[in-house]
Amino acid sequence: MDKKSKILIIDDEKLLCETLSDFLLDSGYETVMAFDGEQGLEEYRKENPDIVLLDLSMPKMSGYQVLEKLLDHNPDFPVIVVSGVGAVDKAMKSISMGAWDFITKPVLDMDVLLHQVEKALDRSRLIQTNKKYQEHLEDEVRKRTAALELEIREKKQAEKKYRTLFESANSAIILLNDLRFFDCNRKTLEMFAVTKDDLLGKTPLDFSPQYQSDGEKSSVRAKLIMEKMSRDGEIFTEWDFVRSGGDVFPSEVSFSTLKLDNEEYLVAIVRDITDRRRAEEELKKFSLVIDQNPAMVMITDPDGVIEYVNPKFTEVTGYKPAEAIGQKPSILKSGTLTRGFYRELWEMIKGGDTWRGEFHNRKKNGKDFWEFASISSIKKQDGSIRNFVAIMEDITVHKEYEDKLFRQANYDSLTELPNRVLLLDRLSQGIQRAARYDLYLVLMLLDVNDFKIINDTKGHQIGDEMLKEVAHRLRKGVRASDTVARFSGDKFFIAVPELIDPVEAEMIAEKLLASIEEPFFIHNDEFNMSATIGMTVFPNDGDSAEILMRNADAALYHAKDEGSNRFRFFSRELNDLAISRIRMETLLRHAIEKNELSLYYQPQISIDSGRVVGAECLLRWKNDELGMVPPDSFIPVAEDTGLITGIGEYVMIRACKEAAQWKEVYDTPLTLAVNVSYRQFRNDNFIERFRSIIEESPFPRENLEIEITESMLVDEVDKMIAMLNEIVNMDITVSIDDFGTGYSSLSYLKRFPIHTLKIDKSFIRNLPGDQEDVALSKAIIAMAHSLGMKVVAEGVETVEQLQFLHTLDCDIAQGYYYSKPIPLDEFLSFLKNRNKG
Repeated sequence: MDKKSKILIIDDEKLLCETLSDFLLDSGYETVMAFDGEQGLEEYRKENPDIVLLDLSMPKMSGYQVLEKLLDHNPDFPVIVVSGVGAVDKAMKSISMGAWDFITKPVLDMDVLLHQVEKALDRSRLIQTNKKYQEHLEDEVRKRTAALELEIREKKQAEKKYRTLFESANSAIILLNDLRFFDCNRKTLEMFAVTKDDLLGKTPLDFSPQYQSDGEKSSVRAKLIMEKMSRDGEIFTEWDFVRSGGDVFPSEVSFSTLKLDNEEYLVAIVRDITDRRRAEEELKKFSLVIDQNPAMVMITDPDGVIEYVNPKFTEVTGYKPAEAIGQKPSILKSGTLTRGFYRELWEMIKGGDTWRGEFHNRKKNGKDFWEFASISSIKKQDGSIRNFVAIMEDITVHKEYEDKLFRQANYDSLTELPNRVLLLDRLSQGIQRAARYDLYLVLMLLDVNDFKIINDTKGHQIGDEMLKEVAHRLRKGVRASDTVARFSGDKFFIAVPELIDPVEAEMIAEKLLASIEEPFFIHNDEFNMSATIGMTVFPNDGDSAEILMRNADAALYHAKDEGSNRFRFFSRELNDLAISRIRMETLLRHAIEKNELSLYYQPQISIDSGRVVGAECLLRWKNDELGMVPPDSFIPVAEDTGLITGIGEYVMIRACKEAAQWKEVYDTPLTLAVNVSYRQFRNDNFIERFRSIIEESPFPRENLEIEITESMLVDEVDKMIAMLNEIVNMDITVSIDDFGTGYSSLSYLKRFPIHTLKIDKSFIRNLPGDQEDVALSKAIIAMAHSLGMKVVAEGVETVEQLQFLHTLDCDIAQGYYYSKPIPLDEFLSFLKNRNKG
């Protein structure tokens, strides 16, 4: 656009005003802001904007009053109302008053707003153009009236010169009275090769062949011509005449009426077109070749005015010959090529050289297409240019294929964001520019927290829609010069180049985190999400794209350890942690095949009888390089990487096999408690795999108990109930581990088939001294019993804790008071000793 359109935003919500202004400025518009109606009218008079975005609910003066005053001043002025969601009556009222469109708050999709603004501006320009065109027409009518008056005066003068002009004309001019030749000029006698006496008094049919060249009888054609003449007042046609020697010649004839001395005559002007017909025949042969050409052909005059297009041109562009001829090739311009491009093209072909290259053009229906063209000149004998000829081939399919390959190689197919390949390219460019101009570049890695839970529980379709919306919000939250790229899954890189101070990136990070916190509405469901960002700086932290990406990943993991919805800059310490984590993941992938995993068992004791009633199976990992790795170190890595699924199955199979040995040393059946992670449970084939393991297990299924956390019961309740019922129907019991640390309640648990509650050790640790823990433990035990559940107290370490739990009627104790978790052989010895006791 030659001149930026100016947009006045009138809204008492300053933040929305500034948000809209920033977006529109980035979209190439000028903006003016006003925060109430009176200020808006003042800015309108002062700034003379092209369009107004108007809120309806404002202090001092309502949007309706502002709208009325704006339209009083200019009834055709474009106003788009931006007001609250659900205000259908407001929309209808504002539209009925003259507003052009209505957009609801909050404005979630800025592209819709931009489209409405552009549409309104186009309509406004069209109205202004129509006004100018109307004024132009009125001026033309005045000019034409004056011209006609002048013409009448000139005709009167011409009558005096009639005979001179009549006789000197290059065309045959004939006056007919009652369809008989009444008078003629000398050219007529030459054309028909007759004397005036031979001609006068005769009719045109006397000098015509019996049949015209198209086979129609001359008398029939003449009758039709006269009927049309009497109806239209004038006519132009082609006619075959006969000379006195018998030669037939083609002609163009125009008939009109003329009054002389109150007598009406027909005036026939005849032009011999024998030479033209001969040339047309030659041209037809040439045209036949061009018409059947599989390429588009266009011929223009030296000024670029189209004189000919072939059928292929019409087929591709949609322009019929009558629509293209007389126009210039610019009717195909798409606006994507520069003036310099066309200037160089014209300089080349006017110099006599042939130009070859690609055009990005636009069809009549508005659809863009690509063509490869060869343009050359046809010269006259004197060397001047007679015509330009363009032979063009539609290469749209080829270009689309190239574009498709490019997008497949450089863009993520789901979000349409740049992928890793394009990100690396832009990072390299940004690093080079930052180094050249002594600037900073910040690379962020954003992770959508708990996305895997949504994806696993709600399905990939919901997950994909959420990722697309995340991509949209990230694009809106960064500058035009920044790059947002999808890295993998729910991780996105954001490259922020050309910073004077890296601290500038903190504002962008905060804006992005806030945008992800806004609710997601997908398929009638509302989701509340958060994100975490790791950030690294060039040149402080690294000098290559690969190093910066690794650093951002390390910073992200550290930020996640500190909690969600925050960002963290990279440091050297984080780099060491990241390397350690990556190394741990690598080693953990081979832990099963290297037989590095082992199972430990912690006894569960009946508080009433003191007898062993079961044991909880706990996983341990001893690696040659890392030594004994704490579970709270490697279990999160297994969860994040998905390794927990395979490890969980391994634990279940091995635990059932080892527990089958218990009956050899203990006379009472014992319960085996095995933990199942959230990731395992959410796998689509979990129930199928679990059933297969149980059916092949030597351990009695009625003595098997799976432990899940209460947080697993929050999402998709109906599905969770159905899955737990399937497990219970296999004669397997279910316990809730670490109860009290999540968000559920005992009344909530009534809906699930739960057999056992395990009170978290944090509530047991301070018994019986801490009165709050006493009250909570007492309430949990009493309510659990009322629901028919057994209660296990975890972390029992002292006799005082055990005795107090006994007074509360707690069923089972587990903790270091009896035994720490021990390997199978020690547990078997423990059972032997307890059995003897």
